[in-house]
Amino acid sequence: MPASSSITNPTPAPKSLARVLVVEDHQDIGDLMRLALSRSLIDATLCRTGEEAMTLLTTETYDLLLLDIELPGISGLELCRLLKADPQLQNLPVCSSAARTARRTSRRRSASVPWSSSRSPSRCCAFCHG
Repeated sequence: MPASSSITNPTPAPKSLARVLVVEDHQDIGDLMRLALSRSLIDATLCRTGEEAMTLLTTETYDLLLLDIELPGISGLELCRLLKADPQLQNLPVCSSAARTARRTSRRRSASVPWSSSRSPSRCCAFCHG
């Protein structure tokens, strides 16, 4: 008996529209962000520290950085400073996921780093979808 066409010719998985690096030290928040983004066909990678984020950013390509400002080790603000100093990463858009801190730090940020402050995955999805 011949195999059905759905088995021999499986439908390819939908291609992700964008790649986002989520930097969040709280497991539950990071998992929820990654799930919400993946439901919008966004390839979301989750990491827990600024150091891990910097390693990933220098070895992989991302369209957006979704960043918790209050991280252990390298803070989100310090990570933004490192991005600004790196010619390969200085134009990577950054979306803060710590709204209460972002208000204080937004005055100190440089205009050369695209920045948004929101915990809303839908806003990040809208950004990634153009």
